[in-house]
Amino acid sequence: MKSFLHGKKTLSVSALQLPPAPAAVLSQSGAAAPKAPAEAARSASVKVMKEGDKVACLVITCACGERIEINCIYPVGS
Repeated sequence: MKSFLHGKKTLSVSALQLPPAPAAVLSQSGAAAPKAPAEAARSASVKVMKEGDKVACLVITCACGERIEINCIYPVGS
């Protein structure tokens, strides 16, 4: 079976860059709000869950805490 991308044109573009982080987050009173230690230490992550040699699920956790699960479904017999 051919890959979905087989024969497709490729673009040469630069890698995505994170925007610069703001110096401080302002609270409603206008003073800089300190970040909680757990929040400051958070970073984005991707976990790969496998069943045998196949990827069963991808779990993506954003730095903001949002979590997305992608279930990988394969055709029968593959």
